[in-house]
Amino acid sequence: MIRCLIIEDQPPAQRVLQKFIGEMENMVLMATFADALKAMDYLKSEAIDLIFLDIHLPKISGIDFLKTISDPPHVILTTAFSDYALESYDLNVVDYLLKPFSFERFVKAVNKVPTATSEPNLIESAIGSKSIPEILFVKSGYE
Repeated sequence: MIRCLIIEDQPPAQRVLQKFIGEMENMVLMATFADALKAMDYLKSEAIDLIFLDIHLPKISGIDFLKTISDPPHVILTTAFSDYALESYDLNVVDYLLKPFSFERFVKAVNKVPTATSEPNLIESAIGSKSIPEILFVKSGYE
């Protein structure tokens, strides 16, 4: 199950996200916050896999909130403004949902979220069952 958190200050947008998450069999909504600072406290004690994050929030913007988290969960930005799309990708967000968005667009964004089972350990898969050497020699130059 993908544990989700909504950080959105507009009740109609909260309801849409809650409804869409509720329709997904592999997702569970853990909490909804209208304020990013309150969500920050929640994230310190709860494991979350995916945040639906509005950009225009009271006290601190969604972008600034995201910059304060050292190891954030996956994030899908939700906003009525396309102005922040480029900056959002510099923050490694999964997707950028422009409000209002359809359920189909929501599902498309959610399907981009990597899961533990869909992301094999790349090192293990690259080396197979071989052991990793303790010493690695690198030759440089053309002598």
